Amino acid sequence: MYFDPFNQRRKSKGVALITALLVTSIATITAVALASRQHLDIRRTANVLESEQAYVYALGLETVAKKLLTQYTATATSDYDDPSILYVPYTFPVEGGNISGNLVDMESLFNINSLLDADGKPDVKTRERFRRLIEIVQTDINDTSASAEDLVNATIDWIDKDDQVIFPGGAEDGEYLAKDKSYRPANRFMASATELAMVEGFSNELLYGITPAAVDLTVEQEPPIRGLLSYVSALPRGKTVINVNTADDKVLMAFSPYLTAAVLTELNANMPFEKVDDFSNHSAFDSLNLKERKELEADVKAGLAVQSRYFKILATAQIGNSYAQLNSLLYRNLKGNANVSTVTRAQGILGFEYARKNSNKTE
Repeated sequence: MYFDPFNQRRKSKGVALITALLVTSIATITAVALASRQHLDIRRTANVLESEQAYVYALGLETVAKKLLTQYTATATSDYDDPSILYVPYTFPVEGGNISGNLVDMESLFNINSLLDADGKPDVKTRERFRRLIEIVQTDINDTSASAEDLVNATIDWIDKDDQVIFPGGAEDGEYLAKDKSYRPANRFMASATELAMVEGFSNELLYGITPAAVDLTVEQEPPIRGLLSYVSALPRGKTVINVNTADDKVLMAFSPYLTAAVLTELNANMPFEKVDDFSNHSAFDSLNLKERKELEADVKAGLAVQSRYFKILATAQIGNSYAQLNSLLYRNLKGNANVSTVTRAQGILGFEYARKNSNKTE
């Protein structure tokens, strides 16, 4: 067999060329992969740093709110809260982004945890107030899915320590364990009013309200209708007050049957009140008889105030493409040095607006 050395040399060159091309391709692919991975790592690191920076900025807004509350309390010439001064939204530009937030008076809302008295038993007057508040919201959103009485009893069963079902409408372990995704009632005070979403009978519409569907985009649409969560809180102490200067009319209407819409129209014209007695002695109540007047005065002294202790700062910080949201509950000591301390802190803010009075009397 004849051996051609020139042909063999040509074949060797072809194999070497293919090998060189293969090595070059692998090196190119590896370099691109490494560059892409490095770019991804840099972007991921930047996102982490921006997120951490945004959280620190949001935490800084909490500190600002505490400082302003302390200064406001210490320098106030009167012992009452003026919404036009106290509840100004906070907005600060920062390098690479901005910070915004607002302060909410949590004692302008109905405290779910006040449904139980000091002995852990249902409080008669408070449960009636909660029932009226639920009925007011149900009327607003046209909700007839459950009776207000049933919802009140189910809420009490959720926070009381025993496992005895309150009739009608109460719910304990049996009702919740029978669900497809079973769980147990908390049997303790609520840490957040959003726990109502877990309580038997409460619908999303009742809790979060409804937004009217846009039918004709050329016509201005109706504003969203607030749900129950806009009017309630879950504060650490079972017994708290409602601030008449900051509470929404619906919360006050639920507080007493004598606080009707007509009466509140007169009262709002004289906000803010410097003393609780100024509120209960207002001429808007002149139509009440002596018995009704005494009942109102007793309720007002026991459950209303013109100053608040609990506030919530809802802070949002945006740095680059990263966001941080902070939801902090603050306690203002109205005695001594007017110190403001943080009670609870959580990331994220609730997806609804709290109802409260502003400088124009009502929102």
